[in-house]
Amino acid sequence: MVDINGNKLKSKDLKGKVLVINYWFINCKPCRMEMPELNELVKEYKDSANVKFIGISLDDRASIKDFVKLSPFNYQLVADGQTAAHQYGITSYPTHAIIDGDGKVHFHTVSSPRQLFYWMRKTINELLEKQNQRPQI
Repeated sequence: MVDINGNKLKSKDLKGKVLVINYWFINCKPCRMEMPELNELVKEYKDSANVKFIGISLDDRASIKDFVKLSPFNYQLVADGQTAAHQYGITSYPTHAIIDGDGKVHFHTVSSPRQLFYWMRKTINELLEKQNQRPQI
């Protein structure tokens, strides 16, 4: 995949990182409503090289670039994500997933449940803690 700024997302660069993925689209009201809190989450982990936030949108690149000028979304954004969404069975939005460095899904939810950000933080922190306990080879 390539983000809206032309940067390639390579699996070798993502391996070993905690991935926080958000599937969304511009006209999704719940998606837009949760963006300020998602941006806060990104801000909390900005100093961790082991956490990567990726937003996969159904919208095209130009539309996303225009949208984020007025409504910032601080995830690394990927446009035209229909193929990725279809590949992973995503049919409702917003959808969130948190994946460990080995590719195992540890958290998944559709829409924005009341305790979403509590559970996202808890999952990210637990995965980071596990990474710190791994023996370095």
